[in-house]
Amino acid sequence: MTEGIIVAIITGGCAVLGQLFIALLTRRKDEIKRAVLDERTNQRLLIIEKKLDIHNGYAEKLGDIQQDLAALRAKIEER
Repeated sequence: MTEGIIVAIITGGCAVLGQLFIALLTRRKDEIKRAVLDERTNQRLLIIEKKLDIHNGYAEKLGDIQQDLAALRAKIEER
């Protein structure tokens, strides 16, 4: 009878250890996937930021051009 109990304890312990090992491996795998996705997101954000900086540069230039046009119109109307 005690042999059966010992076998059951050993079997249960091995099952628990196996599940813990699987859980650790799964967690590590998920962390790697999350890190890859975060890196992709960061790269995409950098690309968007560069495009936004270019766009903002054009917007500033357009404002300067509009001011220059207004000044030219004023000069033309003076003549």
